[in-house]
Amino acid sequence: MLLMPLMLILYSGTGLRTPWLWGTLGTYAVAKVAEHFDAAMYDTTGLVSGHSLKHVFGALAVLWVLFAVRRSR
Repeated sequence: MLLMPLMLILYSGTGLRTPWLWGTLGTYAVAKVAEHFDAAMYDTTGLVSGHSLKHVFGALAVLWVLFAVRRSR
């Protein structure tokens, strides 16, 4: 995951649609932040934990990849 931004910068004009892949990377980063603040989120909201939000954002990241693949055809 650390090399993904470098790859997107170096190979921005080839293959899959780059903006969708940047969205994937950003959504993955948000999922990692939600995972890190799991307990704090649950204590604050009393309803939703960071762990459950991590799964929602993970699914959204997969959706961005699917959009990138679909747009590249």
